[in-house]
Amino acid sequence: MADKKQQTIEYTDHKTFKKYVGEVNGKGEPHGKGHAIFVNGSTYEGEFENGLRHGEGMWIDNHETTKFIGEWFYGDSHGKRTDYEREISVSDGVRKVITDWEMDFDGEVVFGRKCGKGVRYYSKHERVEGTFVGYYDPDPTEDYLHFCDGEMRIWTENVSRREKTIVDVLEEQKKKLVVETVVYPSGDKFVGRLDGGGHPAGIGTIHFANGDKYEGAIFYMFTRELAGKGIFYYANGDRYEGAWLSKGYKKEKAKDDYSYAHYADDVVGIIPLKHGKGVYTYAGGKVEHQIFSNGERIK
Repeated sequence: MADKKQQTIEYTDHKTFKKYVGEVNGKGEPHGKGHAIFVNGSTYEGEFENGLRHGEGMWIDNHETTKFIGEWFYGDSHGKRTDYEREISVSDGVRKVITDWEMDFDGEVVFGRKCGKGVRYYSKHERVEGTFVGYYDPDPTEDYLHFCDGEMRIWTENVSRREKTIVDVLEEQKKKLVVETVVYPSGDKFVGRLDGGGHPAGIGTIHFANGDKYEGAIFYMFTRELAGKGIFYYANGDRYEGAWLSKGYKKEKAKDDYSYAHYADDVVGIIPLKHGKGVYTYAGGKVEHQIFSNGERIK
């Protein structure tokens, strides 16, 4: 584009970037292709839009042991992504690469969480393939693990030598999730898995009081938002398949306040917001490919 210029920018008060080299827009924001160094030392090389990572890119953590290559959507890792891991040792200030980059995950992510079809590699001889649902185990004594819901295929080798196989861990995490029905005061109803705190976590269905319905993955994020990837069926026969960001609102707040609910008991309803790429199919058969950001259509 004509308004793009190549620049090197050293930031002193930016909350995210420390340095950026690449194309910028008329406001001097990263826009187009470039390379950014974050305040914490991690790096990103790829596409930007109006100051945010957006498009294809590669992110490497500040220890250079984790690498993500894939799609980004206005700052979030969102879409198709391939993750790699490697080991690096540091002795007397000297860094030594112990292992080369090895694939850790290949599949779909929603807001940075493994959500959708994918393959998780735990070692060269053990991997899990299926439909993943982003889920955080609230028990800090146990490892963070994205469990797999629905059809699941597991390849293992020499599992008898292991104290606990990946199969065991997955089953233990699934047992912690209970399938229940939650009816909110607004008339909305959630049917699916709940974690120990009573929050939706997994594959489920939301029946809205107006006759609409959502089916798909839902997970309760650190930001106290419900999010996932699935299909929304409108009462008029239309449907939309894509990623969603759904905000719960608290009973002591007005419905249009959209404040986040911190506990399940606080939620009186759910507001679904399209976020990312999706396909809208009208009742008459017309199909449109659409892109949304926090509920606002941008393309």
